Amino acid sequence: MKVVGKSLPNIDAADRVTGKARYAGDVKIPGMLYARVLRSPLAHARIKSIDTKKALSLPGVVAVLTGADCPGHKYGAQIADEYVLAKEKVNFAGDEVAVVVAAGPGAAEEALGLVEVEYEELPYVIDPVQALGPGAAQIHGAPGNLAHRIELSRGDVDGAFARADLISEHEYSTPMVYHAYMEPTAAVADIDASGRIVLYSGLQDPMAARQGYSYALGIDPGKLRIKQMHVGGGFGGKLQPKAPLLCALAALRTGRAVKIINTREDDFTGSQPRVPMVVRIKLGATRDGLIIAKEARIVAGNGAYTRKGISVLLTSCYRIDALYKIPNLRAVGDLVYTNGPPTAAFRGYGNPQMHFAMECELDEVAAALGLDPLELRVKNGVSTGYVNPYGWRINSCGLDQCLEKVTVAAGWEGKRAAGGKGRGVGLACCIHVSGNRGARKEYDGSAAMVRIDLDGTVFVYSGEADMGQGARMVFAQIAAEVLGVPLGRVQVEHIDTDISPMALGTFASRVTYLGGNAVRLAAENARQKLLEFSAGLLEVAPEGLDIDEGVVFLKADPGRKLALAEVVRDHAYKNGGMSLLASGSFVPEVEYPDERKHGNVSGGYTYAAQAVEVEVDLETGHFEVKKVYAAHDLGRAINPVMAEGQVEGGIVMGLGWATTEQMIYKSGRLVNDQFLDYQIPTMADMPEMQVDLVESNEATGPFGAKGLGEPTIIPAAPAIANAIYHATGVRIRDLPITPDKIMRELKGL
Repeated sequence: MKVVGKSLPNIDAADRVTGKARYAGDVKIPGMLYARVLRSPLAHARIKSIDTKKALSLPGVVAVLTGADCPGHKYGAQIADEYVLAKEKVNFAGDEVAVVVAAGPGAAEEALGLVEVEYEELPYVIDPVQALGPGAAQIHGAPGNLAHRIELSRGDVDGAFARADLISEHEYSTPMVYHAYMEPTAAVADIDASGRIVLYSGLQDPMAARQGYSYALGIDPGKLRIKQMHVGGGFGGKLQPKAPLLCALAALRTGRAVKIINTREDDFTGSQPRVPMVVRIKLGATRDGLIIAKEARIVAGNGAYTRKGISVLLTSCYRIDALYKIPNLRAVGDLVYTNGPPTAAFRGYGNPQMHFAMECELDEVAAALGLDPLELRVKNGVSTGYVNPYGWRINSCGLDQCLEKVTVAAGWEGKRAAGGKGRGVGLACCIHVSGNRGARKEYDGSAAMVRIDLDGTVFVYSGEADMGQGARMVFAQIAAEVLGVPLGRVQVEHIDTDISPMALGTFASRVTYLGGNAVRLAAENARQKLLEFSAGLLEVAPEGLDIDEGVVFLKADPGRKLALAEVVRDHAYKNGGMSLLASGSFVPEVEYPDERKHGNVSGGYTYAAQAVEVEVDLETGHFEVKKVYAAHDLGRAINPVMAEGQVEGGIVMGLGWATTEQMIYKSGRLVNDQFLDYQIPTMADMPEMQVDLVESNEATGPFGAKGLGEPTIIPAAPAIANAIYHATGVRIRDLPITPDKIMRELKGL
């Protein structure tokens, strides 16, 4: 039954488009209460008092929870610096001060305005560079607001710069941006008969969230059960967001079911957006175009609390160093507390920020040396078998093929020669991982279970989350192919932390590679059990049997066969009623980095290239992205049409990051907290897109597959910036790229 490699509709597509898919907001429990969050209007202030009496007197209000109702300890994924609800002070405009719980959403909303909070306003700082400066407001008492510093080096950096024929150095900046998923964060928390919290939510990491939320609440993880619902997009923003935690707190304190759904404004102000960065990058090159040294100095905005900022910064510091063969490397990164929202994971996880700086600076080097930017990348790009200075082993690499495909499709040579006067073509490449051992010391693998029911239905259990990217479909295709059953007979179950195997979650483009391998191994174990049991029924050796279309048959005599349902029923009858069960786990041959960050962190590295055509009005600065050519090395396409959709979605998200999106703060407060003012690309902004999938066949991946989701966004912004540079001769180093910035550069202002 060949289904891997075929373009098939997603197994939950019909449910999503017809409204049958159940999201957290669709969950209804009799007697359910409704919660709303009171947020600080100030960027930085001491809480002098909170008076809840008026709110509690409102009909329908059941409880008003404050910091006094929460555990006294702080929590955090990487630094314990955050309370469940603010206690002594608030640290950003949007900080959670109280939770109102009422019989209906209207009463909860009205009660928010009746909670009286007296603040003593304090100085604040939003810009991370200013936060490091003298006299800046101190947020957590950390010296100079420095939350964490990373210092890395390889080779003789200073010596390489001394002998370089060219040194190119510039500063780039990227803004804080919102994930803009369709479904605002939502959750329902219930208390079951045993007193456990049952949390229904669309999370990217239900298993890890159970650990993080239970610690924050001061309860044993066994007292918290999480059931994952359909997810209306995540992109990193639904890795342990705050709203489900507050919902669980409300249920715990009231003893009743509670629902919370963020308003869009709540979701903006209380989100965990992309980490803003200022990157100063310095490259040293020989006159023939070899890059021999790279130095990066990064200042990253952590926001008020530390969520994923440390690992995001680490990614920016060195992941790109497996894209080009540069022997001498240095990076210093500062993660800085500010009075902005806590920043965290966002598609690409720190990689887009550094790629924007590096890929733009490469074009600067090419221009200075009189080289084609394509030639510079081909000359320096890595290939299969390369081991970078940090010990990353590249088992498969389609970078050369990606570059060839996009430049041939774009007519690169002719358009570069004809460029300028408002028309231009630009190029950028990227590397990413398929799972990242550097994010978790103990383990970076995945597990899966397969159960075959009496009617022959195959149930697949994985702890890896589908947040709309199609993981359940990929797992179904893998299981169906291995087991030789029709795809319609495979059911991939939603995650339930009481039932599903352990998993870290959906991040680091790990799900197809790690989760898919685990499903493959579990299905192979189930297949072997089927063949061994069937061999006894047919009185042949297992090696003489095969399975196709849900039928076990003798290879030498296909007429001797058994329906899968017959086999599993007989198996159950002869094994005390037990279904046929199998499990599988996959842990790649990777190494947790040592104190110098040496260690192969991923089993498979993904590569991509994108070329972009733009037209720029030199009188106004207005520009249009006309066409995007994308080639992505994904190892093997399990479902090509879904893979192409991932690439197209990533391009659109990259277009928004490059040209329109930024969270704007004035007087310490977010002023564009809804989609009227926060501009994301619409249908009218879509460029023509041509997508090529490069199959480099990663030997360690399921059917040769690697990750894909995050690399799709990474090259877009630098490719657009490089195309505008080619069209106009001016370089915009501060995202987003806007017409006014182009005009200022054209006028030399």
